[in-house]
Amino acid sequence: MRNLLFSTAVIGIWAVTLLFGQEIDVQMPQDKGSDKIDVSGYPPEMQKRYRLFATKCSKCHTAARAINTTMTKEKWLQSIKRMLDKPSSSTSVEQGRQILEFIMYDEKERKVKNPGAFYGPASADVMREATKEVKSN
Repeated sequence: MRNLLFSTAVIGIWAVTLLFGQEIDVQMPQDKGSDKIDVSGYPPEMQKRYRLFATKCSKCHTAARAINTTMTKEKWLQSIKRMLDKPSSSTSVEQGRQILEFIMYDEKERKVKNPGAFYGPASADVMREATKEVKSN
């Protein structure tokens, strides 16, 4: 039921985006957190993937949204697949794979160690409220 409500909210936002021909600036609680990760202690390959992640994941929403969200691998994969489906993301499947690898590394290194500091996936209620705020402005 929650997934259905969440999907409906996402589809609604997507439809409004198409209608106005631009991305909607929906503010989520995650957006108010840090928009950078100190990856200086990460392996060089993960530092490189972080730069790709930060570039690609900030095209449609704040980098903070992904940085401050914790999800399962399956949920992250769904999110990345949605990104790949957007022509404006200009992200290849290989780049999507690298982004997922970085996200999962970061989940293990940073988020699992302090789960209370991060948000889970947006609920249907949060999406509905965020959409209301955008529509009322």
